[in-house]
Amino acid sequence: MEGTKLGALMDLAADAQRLIQHDYEQIDPIVGAHTRLREKGIPGDVMTVDCPRSGKRIIVMLLDANPDQVVCTFGYKDKDDTDAHFEFSYADINAATIYHWIERHFS
Repeated sequence: MEGTKLGALMDLAADAQRLIQHDYEQIDPIVGAHTRLREKGIPGDVMTVDCPRSGKRIIVMLLDANPDQVVCTFGYKDKDDTDAHFEFSYADINAATIYHWIERHFS
């Protein structure tokens, strides 16, 4: 995963995670990578950010068909997400962006 877009995104998420844990005791996000989706016929990679306390989840998808875009959904770990999703330019995402997503969705 090192050297990939997902790897770089995971590094940004780790930085955001450290800052969130410092600023918000009640938020303890868990960041995960899902890299075996192609084996199931899904052409892309996914990063998840979960909040165990609230059950909320952020899903960040990097799809092979559009590698310069990131598709995100903000929902719950144990509930189906709505059809609402948001697209961002990969180049515009940084640790502050991910921090903001976590802060808004989990607090």
